[in-house]
Amino acid sequence: MKKIFFLASLTLFFIACTKNDPRFSQGLEAAQAGRFETADSFFTAVLKDDPENHAAWNNRAFVRLRSGHDSLALQDATKAIGLDSSEHVYYEVRAGIYLDRDCFDEAEKDIGKALRLAPRSAQAYFLRGTLYFHQKDYSKSIRALKKSIELDPSQLESRIQLIAVYANAGQYEKAVYEATKMLDQGIIDPVLLLNRGYAAMNLGKYDLAAGDLEKALQLNPELAEARNNLGFLRFLSGDSREGRKLIEESIKLNPDNALAYAFRALIFKSEGKPDSACSDLSNARALGLNFEDFPNWKFRETYNELCTNTKP
Repeated sequence: MKKIFFLASLTLFFIACTKNDPRFSQGLEAAQAGRFETADSFFTAVLKDDPENHAAWNNRAFVRLRSGHDSLALQDATKAIGLDSSEHVYYEVRAGIYLDRDCFDEAEKDIGKALRLAPRSAQAYFLRGTLYFHQKDYSKSIRALKKSIELDPSQLESRIQLIAVYANAGQYEKAVYEATKMLDQGIIDPVLLLNRGYAAMNLGKYDLAAGDLEKALQLNPELAEARNNLGFLRFLSGDSREGRKLIEESIKLNPDNALAYAFRALIFKSEGKPDSACSDLSNARALGLNFEDFPNWKFRETYNELCTNTKP
C-alpha cells in the first residue's frame, strides 16, 4: 500500500505561507490543482530571488515528492528545516518523504520532533500511525490513527488509513464497517474502495468486493493493488485466465508487490504448473511477504508442498 500515507490536505503543508510574492500564491494554486510540475516552477522562481524563503523550500519539497522526485524533495525539506527548525509542518513533510523511501528510523525522529513542537498535530499522528502500519505494528498504528481522528475529525486520510490497517490486520469486519460509513457519507476514494474490496474478499463477500475493486480501477486505472485483488477475485470466482491476466497487469504496474506473486502462484498451482507456482512464491518471500499473515490463502502450505521437502 505504498504512497497511501501521503494524501494529506495541502492546506496543512502550506500554512507557513506568509509571503506576498504572487508566484508563491500561484504555486499554491497549481499544487492544489495537482499541477505539481507547474507548482515546482513557481516555487523555484521564488527561491531564485529569495533563497532564504523556508516556506518555499518546504512547499517545493512537497510538490517534488508528489511528482515522484523524492531525492530532490528530501534536499528541499532539509533546507527548509535548516532555515527554520521551529515549524512542525516542515518535519512532517520530511517524515513523509522518509516514509516514502522506507527510512523508518529517520521518519520516526522527525515525527517525534513535530510532536514536541505541536503535541496536538493530527498530521503528525497520521504519519506515526502510517509508520507503525508499515512496520506491521497494527495495534500502535490503530491508536495513533484514532488519535489523529480525535484531534481532527475531518482528517479523511487518517480514516482511510485506519481502514487499511484493519484490513491488513485481519480485522475485516471492522474494515468493511468503517469504509461503508465513509462511502455512505459520499466520500468516494479509490484507496477507500480498494481496502473495503480487499476486506470483503477475505470475508467471502465476492459481489461487494468485485464492485468496489472495479470502481476503484475506474477512478484510478494505475492502482496496481486493486488490479491484483480483482484478478485474484476473478480466480476465486472461477475465471482463472482473466484472473492471471489482471494480476500480471498489476505486476507490470508494480513489480515489487509481493502479494501479486503469491496470488499468481495459487493460480499456477491450479493450472498444474508447480514450477511456476514455486518460483512465484519464492519471489513473494524474497520481497518480504510473511506467509503467516495470510492464513486464508495457505501460502505456507503451498510453499512447503511445492518448494520444500519439509513440513510446516
